[in-house]
Amino acid sequence: MSANPTGPLHIGHGRGAAVGSALCNILKAAGYDVQKEFYINDAGLQVKLLGCSVYARYQQKLGNNVPFPEDGYKGDYVEDIAQDIHKHEGSRYLNMPFEECGEAVTGYAYKMMRANIEGDLKDFGVVFDSWQSERDLHEQGKVESAINTLRAKDLIYEKTGPYGSALPDLKMTKTGSCASRTVNIHILHQTSAITRTSLTGDSIRLLIYGVRTIMVISADQVCS
Repeated sequence: MSANPTGPLHIGHGRGAAVGSALCNILKAAGYDVQKEFYINDAGLQVKLLGCSVYARYQQKLGNNVPFPEDGYKGDYVEDIAQDIHKHEGSRYLNMPFEECGEAVTGYAYKMMRANIEGDLKDFGVVFDSWQSERDLHEQGKVESAINTLRAKDLIYEKTGPYGSALPDLKMTKTGSCASRTVNIHILHQTSAITRTSLTGDSIRLLIYGVRTIMVISADQVCS
């Protein structure tokens, strides 16, 4: 399962978690060695945006009229996190620029959201064997190493424009619509195709972990 740690789980996450957990239980009962991983999408700007949103609500709560980010997270949970920071830290960060306290505020928000997600999953019986941070993979150089391996094997097709347009003959196609990508990764595993458009998706993790098969359950499709 994979989700941004920037808000509570929604019904789509719950559906994927329940279906995936049931399939894992069936495969284990059939004798397969199954590993259940929660892939934390904590790289990039989304987690920082959560921190900026919580920072603004925290400052506003203490009377400092900091403007809320235009694309910030507006759910009630953001105010709950700000309230919790105020409860435990008081006015420690009042009037402090985000550049000075942003890492602490963002880290606090991240830990609260992960605990919330993990608790919700446990409530309906879904427990993961591991929680993999996308950020850690980047910091450890594993993503770049995997990309270089794929490039050396001529398994990377680089293009601009909408994904899915004018693809060369790669003996496989990607169904459905996707946002624009600059790099598309295609891996042929034995006779089945494993496809992900994210550079830190399952095609990368195949090289990192050395597993034979990854099953992906998303809101609109199942790939294996």
